[in-house]
Amino acid sequence: MDSLPAKIRIVEVAPRDGLQALKKLLTLEQKIDWVNRLSECGYSAIEIGSLVNHKLVPQMQQTDELFRAIKKSSDCQYLVLIGNLKWLKYAIDLGVKHVSFMCSASNSFSEKNMHQTLDENLRGLTSMLELARQHKLFVRVYLSCSFDCPCEGRMDERIVSSIVERIWQTGCDEISLSDTTGKAQIVQIQNLLENCMKLMPPGHLAVHFHNNQAQALANALVSLQMGVTSIDSAAGGLGGCPFISHAKGNLATEHLLYMLQGMNIDTGIDNEKVLKTSQYILPLLEG
Repeated sequence: MDSLPAKIRIVEVAPRDGLQALKKLLTLEQKIDWVNRLSECGYSAIEIGSLVNHKLVPQMQQTDELFRAIKKSSDCQYLVLIGNLKWLKYAIDLGVKHVSFMCSASNSFSEKNMHQTLDENLRGLTSMLELARQHKLFVRVYLSCSFDCPCEGRMDERIVSSIVERIWQTGCDEISLSDTTGKAQIVQIQNLLENCMKLMPPGHLAVHFHNNQAQALANALVSLQMGVTSIDSAAGGLGGCPFISHAKGNLATEHLLYMLQGMNIDTGIDNEKVLKTSQYILPLLEG
């Protein structure tokens, strides 16, 4: 266990990635209450929602009002996923200081779900990163299909690594390698992380695992052993990809915290409070 970090950062994604694939819509008041409860758990980062086309992702309606209304802790980043340059300009006017962008490692997935080629996706991302830097925003980039693609299958680690290098050199604070289909395997994760850590500082890499193969916790553990110190998770195991029907469930924050506590890895998060928060929100999402 000597190779494991003493402390890691957990990025709570349930209010965004946890909701986006669900049919049940929460009211604005319920979202405000939920995020405020999460803020009391000790997180250093919570992704509260998206500024995107609401026709495609109706669960993300009123993210702007949510951002205005929540009680913000000075110790926590309140991330908002931004869909394009227009939404980024709106987020800046709104006062958002911490943003997430999305890019795909798969050209086929990008064309099917973002309606643009990978090169077009990367060019658009570059424009957004440049504007974000001008306004001194914290930026994390999700690289979807980092391990597997519903269109292309298993991804080539060398190709994914080259995209990671391009994004990092363009300028961001964190890149989250995302297991969009939930099919990432341990050796594949080790290989990709080893490649990426030669191209950028390990402390700026994060991982994001879906749990439909019941491998998310094991994948998180091997990532820690490789030197990752930032992991995405969702309270209650909520979430998945809205464009892939079988990509159900994110790594549950409660499960991750339980494992980390047993390994004496500090997160600053109160697991009992997270459990109570999940007990509050899960019944509201039933039906």
